[in-house]
Amino acid sequence: MNKEMLSSEAGRKSLANFLSAIVMLIVIILFDNVGIGLAIAIFSNFIFSIFLDNAYSKK
Repeated sequence: MNKEMLSSEAGRKSLANFLSAIVMLIVIILFDNVGIGLAIAIFSNFIFSIFLDNAYSKK
């Protein structure tokens, strides 16, 4: 992972989507429920986006 990717908004958004997809797969495997997996993925995408924007945005 390089700094150029995290400094752009598109890079942070794609990383947040990737991390939330991993979380969704783990939840679907653990709980065997797609609805819970999708709900947690949407919530985690929101959380990851906020965290990455705060951590890597240029101020």
